[in-house]
Amino acid sequence: TQKSTIFVLNKDWHAGDDDSNGRIDSNETKGTFKYYKDGSEYGTSKGSLYLDELTMNLTIDLNGHTIDRGLTSAVSNGYVLYMDIYGSITIKDSSEAQTGKITGGNNKDNGGAIYVDYGKLHVNGGSITGNKAEYGGAIYCDEKDNAIVYIQDDAKIYGNTATQEGGGIYVYNGYLYIFISFETQRRQ
Repeated sequence: TQKSTIFVLNKDWHAGDDDSNGRIDSNETKGTFKYYKDGSEYGTSKGSLYLDELTMNLTIDLNGHTIDRGLTSAVSNGYVLYMDIYGSITIKDSSEAQTGKITGGNNKDNGGAIYVDYGKLHVNGGSITGNKAEYGGAIYCDEKDNAIVYIQDDAKIYGNTATQEGGGIYVYNGYLYIFISFETQRRQ
């Protein structure tokens, strides 16, 4: 049975914030939401959010705030969020103004904002903007049948750049589902 956890941002989150703002450790689920800093094992120049071996469903509520990697030049592993999990991650923005965003990723490789290596990503709200990568300026989806991305109509993906392909989303070897709702008017 997978547990569900909700992480609500109560302030903007920029690379360089201390570990207390970037870590969710759960001994019960053996999953870790890690905030890597300079000198991390991934060798990034500024911190990224790295989700690995989660066995639960995690919701990140931007709550009108920003997760900003702050990279002005491309680095290896320059994504904002990396996920390789056995569950799902949902990104939403419960704020009335819908101003929450994920920005500042600049990856020499794949996935400027989010690299989905394994697991399900649901983007239900907020904006993914101002990110760069070789493939998938906003989102890069990989790993056969086990990487799935769902985009809901309240999500905004714009202003991202890829040096090769997929300025918004690049699906290498996974699945992408886009859900758009619309209203119809009945003619009288």
